[in-house]
Amino acid sequence: MDNKQYLREKCEEGLIRRGINDKPHQERLDEELNVILDANLEDFFLNTSYICCLLRANDIILADSRGSAGGSLVSYVLNITQVDPLKFNLSFARFLNPERAKQSMPDIDTDIQGTKREHAIELIKEDYGENRVFQVPNLMRYSPKTALKAIQRIYDLDFQYINKLTKLMGDEENTDKIKQIPEIKAFFQKNPQFIKTWEQLIGELYTYGKHAGAVLTLPYDIENIASTLKQGQSNLICYDKTICEDTLGLLKNDLLGLNTLDIIAECLNLIGEDESIFKKADLDDPNVYKTINKNPLGIFQLEGAAGEEFVKKMQPKNFSELSASLALIRPGAMDCGDTDRYIQRKFGQQQIEYDHPLLKPILERTQGCILYQEQLMQITKTLAGFSDAEADKIRKAIGKKKLDLLDEYKIKFTNGCRNNNISDDVIETIWEKIHAAGNYSFNESHSVGYALLSFKTGYLKAYYPIEFYVSLLNNTSNEEKRVKIYSEIQTLGELHNPDINISKEVCSNQNGIIYLSFPLIKGVGPAATKDLIENQPYESFEDFLCKKPRSISKTTIKALIEAGAFDRFNENRDELYSIIDEQQHSWTEKEKLFREFQRIKINPENNVLNLYDLSELKINKQISTIQELQSSADYQDFYIKVLTTTFETKKDYAFLNVTDGVDSISLFVPDFIRGRYIDDIHEVGTPLVIHVQGKQDKYSILSLINLQKPDRYQREQLFYTEAGKEKLKQLQKQNPQINVGMIHKVKPFISKNGNKCSWFTIYIDEDTILEDRLLCSETQVLFEGMFVFFYMGLNETFPQIEELI
Repeated sequence: MDNKQYLREKCEEGLIRRGINDKPHQERLDEELNVILDANLEDFFLNTSYICCLLRANDIILADSRGSAGGSLVSYVLNITQVDPLKFNLSFARFLNPERAKQSMPDIDTDIQGTKREHAIELIKEDYGENRVFQVPNLMRYSPKTALKAIQRIYDLDFQYINKLTKLMGDEENTDKIKQIPEIKAFFQKNPQFIKTWEQLIGELYTYGKHAGAVLTLPYDIENIASTLKQGQSNLICYDKTICEDTLGLLKNDLLGLNTLDIIAECLNLIGEDESIFKKADLDDPNVYKTINKNPLGIFQLEGAAGEEFVKKMQPKNFSELSASLALIRPGAMDCGDTDRYIQRKFGQQQIEYDHPLLKPILERTQGCILYQEQLMQITKTLAGFSDAEADKIRKAIGKKKLDLLDEYKIKFTNGCRNNNISDDVIETIWEKIHAAGNYSFNESHSVGYALLSFKTGYLKAYYPIEFYVSLLNNTSNEEKRVKIYSEIQTLGELHNPDINISKEVCSNQNGIIYLSFPLIKGVGPAATKDLIENQPYESFEDFLCKKPRSISKTTIKALIEAGAFDRFNENRDELYSIIDEQQHSWTEKEKLFREFQRIKINPENNVLNLYDLSELKINKQISTIQELQSSADYQDFYIKVLTTTFETKKDYAFLNVTDGVDSISLFVPDFIRGRYIDDIHEVGTPLVIHVQGKQDKYSILSLINLQKPDRYQREQLFYTEAGKEKLKQLQKQNPQINVGMIHKVKPFISKNGNKCSWFTIYIDEDTILEDRLLCSETQVLFEGMFVFFYMGLNETFPQIEELI
């Protein structure tokens, strides 16, 4: 039996195994097999099927599908994907058509657990043979842009000038067209010596890396096909993927690591189930969508600030809308207005109108919007009689902006529509919509495949929330996301400090109580974690000291104490710390929680911010939460009470990441603010009240108060008291030509000449505001709330001392 017959038999067996026995599926299978076998692609599908089955048999979770392969029934019955394309009305033509099948190999990407990707490759090597499985390099070649940047580095040309030129190139690859751009033409006329070097560099190899997913399975040992090269610990074939597939005809599979699958796998393990749990689930389960809409944290593709805002507006209520959400949340759909149109039409705020009755069956399920590429292709087939190959070509032509080909297809589209008695003005309207949608429309097969992952995460979160959050926590390295997870856990159950007898390498669930893991403690490394676990349990703190191996240093023990790991033995952490430190300590509750936060980035029992009373500071502004700040669409000022989590410093600015115990946010720190407050913001856990200005996740710090050291703020506030005014009057009398005031609303900028400048307002007292002034100086820096001397009537200011009172 040859492989063509073998593939057909395996597909027929697959239909039976899937429990399918109807005419539409059989007809679709025959249609697909005719295309596949006619293009001699049987080996590719058999090989891909074998690899997917091999990985699943070794308990590696794969995604249901990815990309256009979800539209293939052959892929479904061969267990390559888990999506029945007829159930979701998915198109095989988007994946493969007779003309396309003969031009190049199909592209089937497979998402697998990220933590098991290397193990997966080793399994394939064990099965196929060490010398017949290789990964593929990414060969980096000079483009017109990178070639010009290379010349800039070699000849030490002005970086900003060359960077401006490369931006003008856009995506253009034609060197003749690039040289006609006026600014670039002027550059080469002035520097003709660089033209030849630039042209010679283009297309040349300058480095290589390892392809993110490609894995080759060879018919012979590598020495009979090609040489190899080394990348880290991996041996790669020396050719890139295009040569491997199109020239050598080698079989390539793309295995891509996906963190979400690790989360699902761990959650299933915790609840004692396998993937079959999802087969019993209703894809339109209202409880799942209620959970997703309440808070999409942890929901695949929908979490994050943008996702949360989108879900709040969209409120998907079934699987069709969930799939549409994954297309609508993309920048292209948002920028063109389709996202807003879909939502408005869904809630009856805008009427759906079709340019022609033939469009209704195609666009009805997406509120009249051309949301998917398959819809675009179907429109050309239904209205103008295009073939599958022609419909696919026009999709590509629009996406790649091949204008000559588009003009040719527009004529054919117009003539085809006229044959259906469609008027020219309607044809023009539909063509413009097709053209616009082609730039941003989404692959529906991909959308459905990924929506299944979104549903699965929503299902686990709805029915197994504790296990889901433990899994999410154990597979999250992002500090900002971890804060949100902590907050969610605290609303569902109890979040506990690390415990010396319970904590492990990962967070664990003990009867609804989630214990933080040892690695989450700053100062506890992998070796210490391993030894801590091996020696569990401990009878007392003294027993721990007796058992501890050499890997557990005094510094590690201090970290464990501050994190609360020994609270089961003694809740007075300062007493234990005194034993290790060999000197007496007496911590206030603030000090205890401050140290705790520094170690584990959370206060599980009591947020240290709750211990700070702001009434003494007499702040005349309402304190907002981070959520209130992020949900505001308008540009405005906020005051937030937060703890620092990380401080990222750059050359001329920095970012301060903070949390209020519920949410977290990254704040821009201008250089002058960093200079003034560096002692207050660099230490993790410092409690602050921050004056923030901005909108939509772009916020800058104007000023702040260190709640541990409020003296500076209190001194500045004296400016507004009677005593402060009297002091200012005394300073005024010393020199009648000089006045004293306080700076507010500092707006720094860089002048055209490169000088550091600031617009600012001077308050002479709380009722007297001087006009805006300007300072340009390389040496003098202005701060919010700073006291200054200034000459009355002159537009210049001389900051001399900050603390006059």
